[in-house]
Amino acid sequence: MRLNPILFIIAALAAALVLTNQQIISPVSAAFTSNQGNPSNTFATANLVAPTNLTASASGHDVALSWSAGQNGTGYAINGVANGTSSNCSAVTFSAVGTTAATSFTDANRFSPQGNYFCYQAVTTRGSWTSTSSNPTVAAQIGFVATTVQMINGGVAGRLDPGDQIVIQFNQAVNTSTGPASTDTVCAWGSSILLASANTAFGCGPQGVQSGSYTGNGADNRAITGLSFTPDVLIIKDTSTDIAVIRTSTISGDASKPLVGNTGFQSNRIQSLDDFGFTIGNDATVNTNGNTYHWIAFKAAQGEMVVGSYTGNGVDNRNITGVGFQPDLVFVFAESNRKALYRPSSLTGDQTFQFDKASAAANIIQSFISDGFQVGTDNQVNASGIVYHYAAWKNISGKTNNGTYTGNGADNRNITGTGFQPEYLIVNDSGGGTNVHKPASTGSSTDTSLFFTADSAATNRIQQLQSNGFQVGTDATVNTSGSTYYWTAFANLVPASPASESVSIGTLTGGTISGCNCRFNATYAWSNGNKTLTITIGTRIAGYSNPTISAATWTFTPTTTASKLQSATGGFHICDNNSGGGNCLPATTILP
Repeated sequence: MRLNPILFIIAALAAALVLTNQQIISPVSAAFTSNQGNPSNTFATANLVAPTNLTASASGHDVALSWSAGQNGTGYAINGVANGTSSNCSAVTFSAVGTTAATSFTDANRFSPQGNYFCYQAVTTRGSWTSTSSNPTVAAQIGFVATTVQMINGGVAGRLDPGDQIVIQFNQAVNTSTGPASTDTVCAWGSSILLASANTAFGCGPQGVQSGSYTGNGADNRAITGLSFTPDVLIIKDTSTDIAVIRTSTISGDASKPLVGNTGFQSNRIQSLDDFGFTIGNDATVNTNGNTYHWIAFKAAQGEMVVGSYTGNGVDNRNITGVGFQPDLVFVFAESNRKALYRPSSLTGDQTFQFDKASAAANIIQSFISDGFQVGTDNQVNASGIVYHYAAWKNISGKTNNGTYTGNGADNRNITGTGFQPEYLIVNDSGGGTNVHKPASTGSSTDTSLFFTADSAATNRIQQLQSNGFQVGTDATVNTSGSTYYWTAFANLVPASPASESVSIGTLTGGTISGCNCRFNATYAWSNGNKTLTITIGTRIAGYSNPTISAATWTFTPTTTASKLQSATGGFHICDNNSGGGNCLPATTILP
């Protein structure tokens, strides 16, 4: 008998719908999310959906991750891989970092090499199954670093001047109490911009001492250039019969002080101190045609050498403070008709020298104190209502020194113990003889000395400037047998650039600063959760013109002071413990 094909198909379908317990099973569908065996013949009923909005940010020496929840999972797997200096995670191969049931994760001690990138991936999991598509990735710059530096012009393009802003972005929040103080300054010179220096006066870097010479030409308003720094003190003396003159950066207008005689400020001598030079008039003390003039320039630096001024009040034992250290040498001179004076620390008791032939006298500079010096009532230093200017030096090994020796009358006598070869030397006879001085510009091995008085250069005084001292002849001004002589020596000091100062933020280097060794006040503002610092340049407080800045790639090197620029989380100093090298430096910008 032939079987009806249609009936056969219907019977087969009916048999397929019947199980041994005679129950009908409803149709099911399954989405396979993992290549796994399934011995129990069970199936998942939904997709594992990947998380979204993955973020990763450095937090101290850790990395904090968070994301929006995925779907249908019971937890998350965090994968990661070091990616060097690249933040592109599209072609990396991940390895397991950790797991969590939460929507956040902390990758602990992930900070080195600082400034490098670490790529992360978040994956939804359920048992051994994982989401296989759209798993988010993100790169975190690990450690504590500055990521960008930007210059915003607020004044004249191509110059650093008031209104300009320097904006620094950090990869994590900064503890602002370890940032700059409101009194910190910005200093620019040579090839450096110092950000948030603790120094609040004078040009960048340590003190400077330099000597040189020029030939007078009688021309008024003559600029003498070529100094290695902007001077804060300048002395000029010719080899002829003119009095030495002095000027400090605390003096305004066309004014200088003769170092000898009861003479007040005079014009037409040192007319101004300039950036890396000075300007002279046509007075005989500075610019007689054909005369040879020697100049000695000093650059001030906090903690080493400073200049200042005060107004006399006539009160005895008056302390002049604010110097910042206990001086070993002080010059003082009045704007009015009074003599200029000086005192080295080698001169004991209440005694002070004049620059002329007089012996030491009392009631003038009476003593040195921890933050300055004390004056008496003598009108040369403390007449009521009179303005006085001073310069003060601290003895620093290899830079400045003073001492004494006893004359013996022997020619070609070597006096040792300065600790360096002097660039400039002053010798004073305690018996009232004429003071002599010698700058290296006269020739270190040339037997020529200058006077402060209206006397021509002479021989047989300071004969040589030597590696650890100087040589004197037999003249009474330097070597009478039994007489005590006081010497003050200054080394040749040409501050290097980039200058070194303690800074709370760091230094920009790589281009050039021209036209000025300038210091500016500044304001400091934090924003973006204390990840962004904006430095706004304020008033110029040192230097005579706003400097030109080259258009170049400048590298930001953060402060190395461990107590400065610490992370808000963990208190870690920027770029510390970067044993792996990495990309902690540089952060660069092109300044206009």
